[in-house]
Amino acid sequence: MVISLSKGSAVRTSSLLCSAAVIAALTTGCSSAEDDSVRPKIEVLNRTASALSAEAVTAINGTYGVDCDGRASDGTDPWTFVIGDANASTLTVRKNDANCALTITSLVADGTFIATPAITLGTTWQATASAFAEEGEATEFYGNAMISSTAFSDDPTISVIVSDSPNVSDAGEKEADFAVQSASFDLDTVAAPNYTISFSGFSLEKDVNSVVQSVSGHAQLAEDSVAGQDYAIHLGELTSASSLGAIEAAYAGAASTGPLSALTSLEIPATEFGLMSPAVDLDGGVKRTVIIRNTTEGVSAYQLLVVTFTP
Repeated sequence: MVISLSKGSAVRTSSLLCSAAVIAALTTGCSSAEDDSVRPKIEVLNRTASALSAEAVTAINGTYGVDCDGRASDGTDPWTFVIGDANASTLTVRKNDANCALTITSLVADGTFIATPAITLGTTWQATASAFAEEGEATEFYGNAMISSTAFSDDPTISVIVSDSPNVSDAGEKEADFAVQSASFDLDTVAAPNYTISFSGFSLEKDVNSVVQSVSGHAQLAEDSVAGQDYAIHLGELTSASSLGAIEAAYAGAASTGPLSALTSLEIPATEFGLMSPAVDLDGGVKRTVIIRNTTEGVSAYQLLVVTFTP
């Protein structure tokens, strides 16, 4: 089986300061004769740079379904695939047992991250990604999975996709992190978007009390290495320390949101930054976060572009 994953909420962050005065500037093999089983293969395909090292991912856990031959009829028999150690892995299915359904229940890295809901493997991606978190803790990331075949006539491939790891960078540029490859495990991630933003076409006027009087023009986005599909503007500051739940809540609650394709030349109108109606006092600095979202098979990754408007 092939499984690809990466721990962490998918976030890329950048910060900008804008003055009101100057806003320009398994291994392959047949089933053995002894048990006539197939051993699902887990390979690692490194699609993107990820902050998850090979040493960090240690195992994938799951259960056999109620109709798996030779397994508990209540569907509670567990299986484990240990990364880099096929001998320690317990994941096998009897050859041609097409009634056997496999479920992924957790991923083990620097902790055990439980899937909610557990992912029952089918030959297509689940309609909705599952949330992964340590027991009793907040969601750390989202993941989805599928299997190449449920016939088990040969070693199938399981693919797991999860969101990219948190990443702090300047001016929207992503720092180089870890690339993961091994002969026995397949890592695939949804990369955080990568854009830069310029305020050279953004005009902001204030009065003597530093209260905004007018805004015009636009903020200019420019796509770099990873494209997104949607954006939102949060009236406040989000950082790499913000939980995935907080980012998603901010996105859902944003007054200005929409598809990037709806913007003219990736220009975000100045009026979308919430500086008027009511007019904002710039004393102490006013922060806004542009959230860019990239979604693949229900798994989302985010970039955060933080701008501070000052007197």
